Amino acid sequence: MSFYHDVEKNPVPELLLPPSLKLLVAGLCRGGTNFVHQFFKETGQAAYHESVFATTGPRQDMPRWTGNSKPVIEVSGISAPYAYAVAARDIPVIHLLRDPCACINSNLNYFPKVGEEGWEKMADIYLRWHELIARSSVAVVRLEHFFDDILPVLRLLHLSIDEPTIRGAFTRARHVGRSTPGNLVTWDMLPHDLKTFAKGYGYGPR
Repeated sequence: MSFYHDVEKNPVPELLLPPSLKLLVAGLCRGGTNFVHQFFKETGQAAYHESVFATTGPRQDMPRWTGNSKPVIEVSGISAPYAYAVAARDIPVIHLLRDPCACINSNLNYFPKVGEEGWEKMADIYLRWHELIARSSVAVVRLEHFFDDILPVLRLLHLSIDEPTIRGAFTRARHVGRSTPGNLVTWDMLPHDLKTFAKGYGYGPR
């Protein structure tokens, strides 16, 4: 699957990271990145979506926001192979998670080629992708528990946003990127290692 390129065959090159990049929120496509991007924008942050990494690796051109004087937050569903290199620059990485069944089903529905390769392939990608992010992240935000999870993250990052602003941003951003994933893949169908991983973050059969 070319979209989720083989990390082992594509070593991470020297990352071209603008100095204003101060935070990476890393997840998987169809895993809530659009929503989180919109949330941070609604709180007044300089937030961008998929501006640093491409599906083939780090972009070789500097993003349009390079000269931004405000600290920049990048939200990405394709940055997992580079999360450790970002963290090595002392840029915090936040791990964004969505229920595995919902995320896998959404990918199957949204990307026809993913569906053609079968749900088992997507389940393997989900696990490998999130394992990569988990190695480098300083905190976890689960999409289904976003409001509860984001509050300690904001404190950890010293982002001084008052609670009314957070609640308002959460409400306004909730419509972004939503889909109806259906029930193609259920919890009982998931491989054992993926279930074990997901249970560690509070997920399980519904």
